[in-house]
Amino acid sequence: MTEVPPLRPGARTLLVCLPSTWPLLRRLLTPLGALPRAVALHSTAAAPEAAKEVVHALRGTGFTAHALLGSTETGAVAHRPIAPAGTDDGPWRLLPDVVLVPDLRAARTADPVQPLHVISPRLGRRHDMAEPPASWRTTDLVRRRGLREFDHLGRSSRLVKANGVRVWLDEVESAVAEALPGLDVACLPVPDGVRGEHYEMYCAPPAARGHGPRGTPHGPRCAGPSPARRARPESRAPGGPDPALAARQGAHPGAARPRVRQDRLNPTAEHAFLVVPAL
Repeated sequence: MTEVPPLRPGARTLLVCLPSTWPLLRRLLTPLGALPRAVALHSTAAAPEAAKEVVHALRGTGFTAHALLGSTETGAVAHRPIAPAGTDDGPWRLLPDVVLVPDLRAARTADPVQPLHVISPRLGRRHDMAEPPASWRTTDLVRRRGLREFDHLGRSSRLVKANGVRVWLDEVESAVAEALPGLDVACLPVPDGVRGEHYEMYCAPPAARGHGPRGTPHGPRCAGPSPARRARPESRAPGGPDPALAARQGAHPGAARPRVRQDRLNPTAEHAFLVVPAL
């Protein structure tokens, strides 16, 4: 779908949004602003800047937008309004039936950062569980603001949600390394104006040009005749999206393997119809 279904003039409207919905809504400012009441509910991945632009353009109308934070396992955990462009969205507030489990180690530190660990009657269960667990600890990192509010700081895992699709960067690197033996691969999370989040792939031969360790020819290279050339990757995690960028990096002379900065591999800092644009 590349268009929003026709809006009914005069009808109160609920829009359920993915990150890629917002560029479409940006083209419908006039009919959205004419509605007596319109609520956009965003989830699945980080809200892109286009969401804040739409909210800014429709100030003073019946349009409001809210973001939900959660996961497949926890369901919705917290909510907050999406603020206009140029302003801060503020903290997340827990839904009424959700409890944030305190982290005793975080409470004893000057900067109390803890995992998003929740109790909720809506917790799901994995296929290997007989029933839902009493609580669920996610890889999201938060900083408490009292009992019911928190700031979301990022993730401790290498999970990226590209337009709501889960991509584990470790799995992408393993899939490419298995398909192209001898290639050194690193994936980095990046923000994306359409998908909310995405990732870039960087690869390099295992040694200096011409020869690998002990004089053996080096393995395959990532596509492209020069560093940072955009190219489609030869492999990806099954069912996952292509990276936003696949770039070849030159080998470091005299090194058996290129040096990959591990500190950069961590992420930086989720009607009438559901709009799911085709990408």
